Amino acid sequence: MRAALLIALASAATLPLRPLQAQQAQLLAWGTVTADALDCKGDTLGGFGSAATYAGSPGHYYFAADGSSGSKHGDYRPRFHEAVVDVQGQGLSFELVRSVWFVDPAGEFFSSQHPTGDDTEVPRRKDGRRCLSPEAIAVAPDGSLYLAEELGPFLYQFDTGGRMLRCLKPPPYYLPRNQTGRVVFSAEEHVAAGRVPNRGFEGMALTLDGSRAVMILQSPLAQDGGRDGRFSRILVVDLTSGNPVAEYPYEMGPVGLLKLAYPREKVLKQNDLGACELAALRDGTFLVLERDNRGADGTESPSPAQHKRVYVVDLKGATNVLGHAGALNTIRDLVPVKKRSVLDLVSASSTKGAFSRAQLAEKWEGMALAPGRDQSHPLLLLASDNDFRTPTLHIGGNTIANRHVERPQPTQLLLFELNLAR
Repeated sequence: MRAALLIALASAATLPLRPLQAQQAQLLAWGTVTADALDCKGDTLGGFGSAATYAGSPGHYYFAADGSSGSKHGDYRPRFHEAVVDVQGQGLSFELVRSVWFVDPAGEFFSSQHPTGDDTEVPRRKDGRRCLSPEAIAVAPDGSLYLAEELGPFLYQFDTGGRMLRCLKPPPYYLPRNQTGRVVFSAEEHVAAGRVPNRGFEGMALTLDGSRAVMILQSPLAQDGGRDGRFSRILVVDLTSGNPVAEYPYEMGPVGLLKLAYPREKVLKQNDLGACELAALRDGTFLVLERDNRGADGTESPSPAQHKRVYVVDLKGATNVLGHAGALNTIRDLVPVKKRSVLDLVSASSTKGAFSRAQLAEKWEGMALAPGRDQSHPLLLLASDNDFRTPTLHIGGNTIANRHVERPQPTQLLLFELNLAR
């Protein structure tokens, strides 16, 4: 697997440098995974679409479940899955290969439940277990796995057996703090500064040479306006030293300038938006998956999706704000990263024949780039996070009624071919 990964990285590095334009993503195939599917541990497979990456062999992908929703009903252990996603005509099949629990250096399981302890260094439960909520996964050239999560927010490195190798922390101003400046990972509502609850690192990718990790926050930091803010942040970390080396403003929306396919419906608010995944096209150029909080969600009458888009993002020329702990809007002549929409899932032409707008899932959070038929046509796999929305959950050998789910919400998969040659 390691040799195949290195070949894939070398091929990706030679992609042409022409910018992506609209209509350069063609839908190839699609499929669903039932909400009641079980993983290789016998637990509900659940929200495995929260994080996705190419595993280095044709059709093989790694996925990681954001277990926080599952843990509302049981003590779900964070894990990653390896699966084969195969194209069969216009359909996608999904076959699990293995499910691997994450453990700390001492071999203790993490918990997906919300932190309740008073530790100011890492999120913990009162019983001492570390808390982990995976949101993005990537494979390093040496075969190890990097995982970005939302509770710290931190970047972890694991071996392929799921054992933690190290934890890389962001600048101190990313950590959630109360009015006195004390770090409070257990805060479930208001924080005065740092990442807002459940809105930490949501997307992450490694640069093509594997030397740096690039992460994006789901929402702006509290000092940048939180969920109502306009500017989130992209953080670049050197993986040799473990230190942040750059930080760039990412403009979320803004909602008032979005050209929505259905503008006359219920108006979106700024806090409806979130950045959910990031993938590397080439150094300094990335894809970012951005979405609203609407769509099929396990209820009988969900609000239809309005904003599910993939943007091409260029970091070159943006203001490097590394070390700026205050609000970004106080920086004079602030220049955010350049972004341009290349795929709109809500547009009928993008997903024609796959999922209607009424069927389109709410939480599109997994995005993976894989080699295609040639260097100019990589594959783009998108996966939804179903948030464990099935009436009956199986967690840790227990069968649990999930009373808040009115109908099962399957995980949806979409496979596109990008055209980088135009």
